Amino acid sequence: MKACTKCGERKTLAEFYRCKYTLDGRRSQCSSCTKEEQGQYYLKNASGCREYAREYRRKRPEKRTDCQRRSYKKHRQKILQEAADYRKTHRKEILARRAVELAILRGEMTRGTTCGRCQVGGVAIAGHHVDYGEPLEVQWLCYPCHGLLHRIVDKEGE
Repeated sequence: MKACTKCGERKTLAEFYRCKYTLDGRRSQCSSCTKEEQGQYYLKNASGCREYAREYRRKRPEKRTDCQRRSYKKHRQKILQEAADYRKTHRKEILARRAVELAILRGEMTRGTTCGRCQVGGVAIAGHHVDYGEPLEVQWLCYPCHGLLHRIVDKEGE
């Protein structure tokens, strides 16, 4: 048992984060108090924390890859099951997207170069299916317009 220096409660060692600089190997504040303190710090220094995290990720891309690899390994079964479920429930959409990909590869269709909604060019363009029953009828939209259109369509569908 150990007393937290912030809240004063006596708690088990498991309720304190590890710290290699202390004699007992645990922080002086319990994990609840530490989380609260870190949350307050983040609220006061949000932009600095985000910038630090962005810079950290930029300098250490291998850490992110390692972390993603470990996460995939840990949750592999769940990820594979979710992918299989998606393929079952969205079969029509997947087949429509594949039909467009194949038509482009065969030269039967060309990928749009400008957004059909805002007319912007020189940006990434996505094909939007209005009706998945007609897989080769697509609207070519920039990603912001495509996302906006889906948010509108999804909201109407609710």
